[in-house]
Amino acid sequence: MNMHCGFNVLAGLQAGETALLFKPWVWALSAKSLPSYRMSFSLPPLWEAGLYVTNRRVLLVGSILRLVTQQSSQWHVGEAPSEDDDVISRVEGGRSSLLGPYLEIVSNNAAQHWYRSAELRLRLFMRHPEAAYRLIAERVVPVRET
Repeated sequence: MNMHCGFNVLAGLQAGETALLFKPWVWALSAKSLPSYRMSFSLPPLWEAGLYVTNRRVLLVGSILRLVTQQSSQWHVGEAPSEDDDVISRVEGGRSSLLGPYLEIVSNNAAQHWYRSAELRLRLFMRHPEAAYRLIAERVVPVRET
């Protein structure tokens, strides 16, 4: 997952990039890319996160005390600026009995890293994830096995 830290609470959209959807509150998330597994919960104003779906990527913006931000990207097929960026391969929706509705974005990274596997599963718990699911799913190119 491509990450950037800074002091700007607004999303850093690139030239020609359009925000199609903004979900202002992702109240919990988990990120699994073995051997790493992370889980976070929003505790405003200590830590909170929002989600942007753009024409080029899915952008998760987290902030600490609304001062320091961390932006992580998962790119749509054909939009990643480099080989070291995660490209979305699958999107799923569901409901956890404990945490409620979620959106799960599965992406792959062509570069090898010692601290993570090639596959990343980002599960975002939020209200009404259906709109984000539809926007991402229509841009996912199905992988055909030969």
